[in-house]
Amino acid sequence: MRRSRSFSLLEIVIVLLLISTIAGVSSCLLIPFYRSYQFQAEVEAVYALAGELQIEALTLQSDMQLLVKQEKGQWVVRSHSEEVALKPQRIELSHVETVAGGEESIVFYANGQIEPKKVLTFQRGVERRGVDFRRPLLIKLWREDGTQKRGV
Repeated sequence: MRRSRSFSLLEIVIVLLLISTIAGVSSCLLIPFYRSYQFQAEVEAVYALAGELQIEALTLQSDMQLLVKQEKGQWVVRSHSEEVALKPQRIELSHVETVAGGEESIVFYANGQIEPKKVLTFQRGVERRGVDFRRPLLIKLWREDGTQKRGV
């Protein structure tokens, strides 16, 4: 009868070293994708909040505000309303580097109008995304990757 040979400690250590090296390199390559995803998620959260404020303004017949400010070096989006029943919402944009136009206040009126009629643009590196408020009843989300602009 033949006896099977088991792995030596050196062989096991070499395999574990190779696996950990591959895992370390692959995790470093995934960091830009993770940051891009976080940036996208933050802009989509602003878009969702804007849509929610628009619906609340029409439903409650009360003006609502979306405030974009920079606090302690970080961009923050907050909702504001005179309605006591509505709790203000706050979104911290930790992955947004710049907001076009700087600090903004967008008002959703009870009659469906939005002022100012503009595009709110968020940027991180070369990636740009935004929320289009130029057509009051149809708020749009858009993105620009490098040179190409696409509607989402």
